Amino acid sequence: MQKSRRAAFRSALVFTVLVFSNSARSAPIDFVSGAALVNFGETATPKANLIRDPERGQVLNLVNQSGQVLNASIEIVKPFNHLDQTGTSSPSAQTGLPGSVTRDGFYGTDQAFLGHVNPLAQIEISGLNPAYGYDLVFFASRMNSPYSFETSYTARGAGGGTALLEPRENLDRFATIRAIRPTASGRITIDVRKGPKNNTALGFYFIGSLQIIPVRETFINFGKGDFPTPSGWNDTSPMVTSGSIALRTSQNVATPVKLTAVTPFNSVNNGGTVTPAASIGFPPDVARKTAYGNSVAYNGKIAPSAKFDFSGLDVSASYDFRFFASRMGSTDNRSTRYTVAGLSTIAAILEPKDNQSRIAYVAPVRPTAAGKLSLTVTKGAGNTSPYGFFHLAGLRMTEHRHFVWPAAAPTTGCIPSTISGSGTTTLRTLGTTPAPYGFIEYLPPGYSSAANAGKKWPLILMLHGSGERGDGTTQLAKAGVHGPNRRIREGRQFPAIIITPQQPPGSYWVTSTMNQFVTYLFSAYRIDSSRFYLTGLSMGGLGAWNYLRAYPEKIAAAVPICGPAVATKTTAEKAALTGLPIYAVNNLDDPAVSYLKHVGLADSLGAAAGARNEVLDGYRANASSVDTTSVFNYSTRLWEFDLKARQLRNSNGTLRSGTRTIFSFPQRGGHDAWTATYAAEDTWNWLFCQHR
Repeated sequence: MQKSRRAAFRSALVFTVLVFSNSARSAPIDFVSGAALVNFGETATPKANLIRDPERGQVLNLVNQSGQVLNASIEIVKPFNHLDQTGTSSPSAQTGLPGSVTRDGFYGTDQAFLGHVNPLAQIEISGLNPAYGYDLVFFASRMNSPYSFETSYTARGAGGGTALLEPRENLDRFATIRAIRPTASGRITIDVRKGPKNNTALGFYFIGSLQIIPVRETFINFGKGDFPTPSGWNDTSPMVTSGSIALRTSQNVATPVKLTAVTPFNSVNNGGTVTPAASIGFPPDVARKTAYGNSVAYNGKIAPSAKFDFSGLDVSASYDFRFFASRMGSTDNRSTRYTVAGLSTIAAILEPKDNQSRIAYVAPVRPTAAGKLSLTVTKGAGNTSPYGFFHLAGLRMTEHRHFVWPAAAPTTGCIPSTISGSGTTTLRTLGTTPAPYGFIEYLPPGYSSAANAGKKWPLILMLHGSGERGDGTTQLAKAGVHGPNRRIREGRQFPAIIITPQQPPGSYWVTSTMNQFVTYLFSAYRIDSSRFYLTGLSMGGLGAWNYLRAYPEKIAAAVPICGPAVATKTTAEKAALTGLPIYAVNNLDDPAVSYLKHVGLADSLGAAAGARNEVLDGYRANASSVDTTSVFNYSTRLWEFDLKARQLRNSNGTLRSGTRTIFSFPQRGGHDAWTATYAAEDTWNWLFCQHR
């Protein structure tokens, strides 16, 4: 069944791509230049390839930063768990990534969570050119948590590599697997799992984005003599004593880079190995010819150092250098030092004596603002050669480019909580729609106008209490006695679709049935999925807690009121994981639902997010306060409180939009905490500032 579903999914995507290609895209090209950004999440971003489905998402023809359609494809072949939206919206500018890419991603777990367990997620990239290496650059961010979410990324192609990344509080770190070559069939497979330092109980790991960047490799042969320079290698023989050469890539593509001899070697000999290890990438006709210098006169010449300048380099890129030298049959130490200088200076040592498999590696080095690097070769520490001989047969230079990606159009934060005009309220009785409930439908002013035909609206799903249960037909109006429906009858208009289902007598809100109803609503109405709000009172408050526990990734914000929520660690961890904005209210004198249930839930949520105190700590120090309102500060990991809850408010007295987690405990009101909560404009102003 899984295979057939994937095949059907692939077929549907092929059709989509073909239609798009005929109308707006050029024919696919080989992926040997530029870069492709893959965004795992929900927000479309210019130039990025978006994968929304964490279980089997794919892009059949990647697009690079220039908008060119590529032959390469990417597919999730082993699933992640779910979408995550707790990444940073303000990454460091040096990443080159916009907040629309970094704020969401996918996560997996190695223990059961929300009905899923995926200790290993796997991604496959295909259609790559086997002759090229590719940089794989990973980013993931998980804000506001004290835990280590260290994630391991392992890539396998013709070779392999692993990189680790700590997503916690990440604003600027990448995990990079450099210059990995695909298999002969053009494939690279990536395994994503938790890293060795990951200390989350359920083994959470993350991926937010992946940059796939073909690397430009340049090979330089410093020997000259009786053997031809192999194909793909630059021959330095035209610049034996001075001058410069224009460098070409290993694929014989011209580049703007020039190599200039500042101080040349003494000469060249043919004493290198004729059987270099194939794994090092230096062919025999390069390995056997070795340029040398000497610090003591030899054949009437002294060359204590050799220096070469690279110019025309990409100032935004970094460069890796691999050096090889061999002097077979030598009886002394020929230790050689290779120093590369740009914005930083890095050196490496190699012993050429009888060398067939060792290389010296210098990386990464950024060029100067003028696009220059210098290479200086001298004898190294431990060199015992009487003449101070040092050697270089060849080098492999790999360019790793950095790209800056355009941001998506900014997402509007707060929207006005009121709207002019008159909305329409309709009783949709049970049996007249495919929905499992009868429900009250409120459509905002302008919803049905032709001018708004393509507009999507926020959704408020209102769950009533036990006293408003009914048969969904003749008793349906009871469902709207309280909450936003009452405000509408009083003349307030909302910029949202408001749906109030009715639960049958003697029954309670069932999460699975509610989710079927939500699925129906999204198919029947034009709903903005980033602004799905959930609220409920008493029995409906419990229903709201249960739904957000099961589907936290669907909800933009929740306002559960005096619901007899069970203080479970699971509920709290899920709310903390998704960073779900919650505004919970329970009167201290409630005779039906003890406020201590919400206190326990708040403290569990705080603990899951690393709280350093408890939700009522401020209240205990100020027991004479009229009302108790605490907000969890994810930056300080503290529940903050004062008599007027000043931390929650702007200078004009309205609730701060960035205030995500609020637990309010009014002193008086009995079980009815909803009338005052729904009457307060603060509630609606806060709610319409939340979005995913």
